[in-house]
Amino acid sequence: MTLTWGGVTNCGGYFVRRATGAEPYAAVAYVESAGFEDQGLAAGTGYRYRVAAVNGSGVSADGAGVTSVTEVPLTVPFFTVGATGGAGVERSAEAVTLRLSGALDPRLVLVCSDTLEAPVAGWAAVSNAAFSAPEAGSGVVTVSIATNAPRLFFAVRVR
Repeated sequence: MTLTWGGVTNCGGYFVRRATGAEPYAAVAYVESAGFEDQGLAAGTGYRYRVAAVNGSGVSADGAGVTSVTEVPLTVPFFTVGATGGAGVERSAEAVTLRLSGALDPRLVLVCSDTLEAPVAGWAAVSNAAFSAPEAGSGVVTVSIATNAPRLFFAVRVR
């Protein structure tokens, strides 16, 4: 998490304090510049920060607090076989069944195209897909798509 703030004239440094949830603020750093990189934070956790300027006369009151949430790493599932076997992609006259290594993160979308000539960024989102619950143990998710298209290509991309 990178924090920056407007510098204070005649300031020797800054105390940076951090809190999570209802916990009280605790000092995490003293820095001499108007910025701080907080590392080793838990993914998906909200952190609150306050900064106070320090000079030869003492410590200022805290500046306005700021809250930020660390990102959860994005895991992109891949086409796979399940714990009990079976192809990664199966086709019938009325449907296509895909097997993904895990559930789709809300930041991802399943897309398809009838040609590989268009970039994946331009492929259409699959709107009629039915996703199963993850299989116990493997986490594999089965996706059923009703279609009679003769040929389709599938991918997972960031929204």
